[in-house]
Amino acid sequence: MKKRVIVCFVLGLVISIGAIGCGIKTEESNETPALVPTEIAEPTDTRDQQTASEEPVQTTLAEAISKYKPGTYTSKMELKNATLDLEVTVDQNHVTSVKFLNLDSETEEKYPLLEPCLESITSQLYAQIPIDDILVADHGKYTSIKILDTIKKVLEQAY
Repeated sequence: MKKRVIVCFVLGLVISIGAIGCGIKTEESNETPALVPTEIAEPTDTRDQQTASEEPVQTTLAEAISKYKPGTYTSKMELKNATLDLEVTVDQNHVTSVKFLNLDSETEEKYPLLEPCLESITSQLYAQIPIDDILVADHGKYTSIKILDTIKKVLEQAY
């Protein structure tokens, strides 16, 4: 029994010394452990830095947190045999209206999926679904993607 206690004590001592020794760097070894970072770079954000010649811009809290510059914006959507003007109206944080300005009956006959695809997209936009998360139906996938790309192009004007 006494022998067992001594063996356990010695074993515990060896383990303790080994655990302590793992964290100590000796003069012979200049290597750092693989998991310890040698240098941590400070994150830099140059978006808010101003040059000496720039004037400081005064913004209100509402402007600082708004997503869009409120207004109505348009862009052309090229189709095979037609060009449509797409109008998007936004307030500070939401898309409030999307419509075709010059969709005539002839173009609507040639492209019967335009209106249903636009309605599907706008209903999702009005429900605050981000434009990159909008779902498109398989039966009007090309048309929906064309409309979404045009809406994205219009929204770039509103930023």
